[in-house]
Amino acid sequence: MNNESTILDSKVKILSDYLSELQGKISSATQVMVTAGDWAHQVLYNEHCQIFNRRFQEKPWAIVYCGHAKDVQITYKLAMAMTLPVRIRAG
Repeated sequence: MNNESTILDSKVKILSDYLSELQGKISSATQVMVTAGDWAHQVLYNEHCQIFNRRFQEKPWAIVYCGHAKDVQITYKLAMAMTLPVRIRAG
């Protein structure tokens, strides 16, 4: 196994662990989108990734639409505890 593959596997594991733990803590009003999925999911994911200034377009590992203020806190604190990069976007 090469180094790039090992790094990717590690990132997938971290994301999987994060999402598993997050699902057990957030309300059902919160939606989570990830990069993986079928073609229709990928189209929807790409639409949700769009920002106003496309020069700075990023493809996050996950997009979390929080249903409640408490879910924002939980999502952020868990990401920080797992040393995951976070970008907050409102609106």
